[in-house]
Amino acid sequence: MYNDRLPIDSEKLDGGLSEFAFFDRAFQVFAVWSDKKRGGQQNYIDFFPTVSNLEREIEKHSGKIRLCTEKEDLFGYEKLKLILAVEGADLLCGNIVRLYDLHRRGVRLLTLMWQGNNCAGGAHDTENGLSEFGKQLVCECIKLGIIIDLSHASRSTFSQVTEMGDFPVVASHSNAYSICPHTRNLLDDEFCEIVQRGGLVGINLHAPFLIQGASAVDYTPDELFDACAEHIIYFLSLGGEKTLALGADRDGIPHTDGYTPARFVHKLYEKLLQKNIDEKIIKDIFIGNAKRFFEKTLPSKGRI
Repeated sequence: MYNDRLPIDSEKLDGGLSEFAFFDRAFQVFAVWSDKKRGGQQNYIDFFPTVSNLEREIEKHSGKIRLCTEKEDLFGYEKLKLILAVEGADLLCGNIVRLYDLHRRGVRLLTLMWQGNNCAGGAHDTENGLSEFGKQLVCECIKLGIIIDLSHASRSTFSQVTEMGDFPVVASHSNAYSICPHTRNLLDDEFCEIVQRGGLVGINLHAPFLIQGASAVDYTPDELFDACAEHIIYFLSLGGEKTLALGADRDGIPHTDGYTPARFVHKLYEKLLQKNIDEKIIKDIFIGNAKRFFEKTLPSKGRI
C-alpha cells in the first residue's frame, strides 16, 4: 500500500478484493511501503492517511474483509483476512515512540529495511548489520508482538537479529539463494534457522528473484511457474513443509505474463500438482502454514 486513496477493489491494485473470487478464503499481508525517495518523515506522515483509507475500505466491504490484530480475528467468517505491515523502518526516523503509534494503528509485522541503510541497519545490498536503534527496535517489537520480517535484510542483520533470542521470524517474500544467487534470497542456513524457529517464508513471485539474470519482464509464464516450483521443491528438501507460504511481491511491479497475483497462484497450484507435490503440502503452502503461524504469533484478545 503506497496510496492513501486507492480503493481496495481497484483494478489498479493487483491484489484487490475482486481477485479473491478464485478462492474460498485468503490471508494477505498488506504492507505500507516506506519509499526512500520520499524520506522517513514524509513516509511517517503518509502512513496515517493510508491506513485510514484501508480502514474505510474495510468498513465499506463489511462482512468480506477483516483486519486481524488479535488471533481471535483469524476465526471470523470474512473471506479475506488482512495483516497490516510496514515495509522499511525508515518512517520511524530512530524514534521508538513511533513504533507504538504504528502498533496502535494495527501494524503486526515489520520488514526492518528495504534497500541501503536506514535507522534500523543495513539491507541486502549492504554489508551493515543492526544499528543500536535497530537492536532496540527488535526488542520492542518482541514485547509488542510485532513480527520481525527479515526479507531485504543483509546477512549481518539476519544473523544479529536471530542472535537476540529464540523468537519466530519471517522472510515474507524471499527465495532460495542456491537456486537464484541474488542478495535478496535466503542462504540455506538462513532458511533452516527460520524453520527451526517455527517461522514463515513466503515465496517471492518476482522474476529477478526466481530466475538468475532475469529482468522484471524477461520471461515467459511457463518459465516463471517452473522457477517458482523449483524454489518450492528446493525449500521442501530442507524441511520446509510447515514453513513455506506465498510472498507474491507482484503488486506495483511491472509484469507482462498477463497474470495478476491471484490468477498467478491459481495457475501455480496446478503447476505444483503437475510436479507431483502432495496436495496436502500444496494447501499448507497456499494457506495452512500462514494461518497456523498467525494463530501462534498474534496476541490473544485483551493482551495487546
